[in-house]
Amino acid sequence: MRPAIRVAEVDKYDVSSADLPEEYAGLLELSLDTAVLRLAAPVRGRRPIPIGRGLPPSVLRLAGAGLSQQGVGVLKTVRLDRLMVTSTGLVIAAARGSEVCRGDSGGPVVADGRQGPVLWGVASAVLTRDGTCGRVVVIAPARASF
Repeated sequence: MRPAIRVAEVDKYDVSSADLPEEYAGLLELSLDTAVLRLAAPVRGRRPIPIGRGLPPSVLRLAGAGLSQQGVGVLKTVRLDRLMVTSTGLVIAAARGSEVCRGDSGGPVVADGRQGPVLWGVASAVLTRDGTCGRVVVIAPARASF
């Protein structure tokens, strides 16, 4: 597992607007629970992460700041192994070495590309027995959300 980063240490940016898809239907439509944020000012010294196209790779990585042994608000990453892709593009993946917990939803799901990370989706749901943490994650595809 990669080292934890306190969210307070992560750069923060002002948002000027936020847009939800017109078709957003709350929890009933998992593939549309993504917002597009417009920053108030350009981010200097960083380039955008490209959005993946086609079938996601078999190994992905999720970044989230949900519940953990370190508490809430600690940015962590976990390896995800792709289990299946639905006809609508949702990816079902299994966490390896750690669980994904409440609060990790909305975290970016990336994979290593030839020129750096590639965005494949956003964690939409964690399938659990106890309602808090689990190892199976539903990922909304970035290509359908953005």
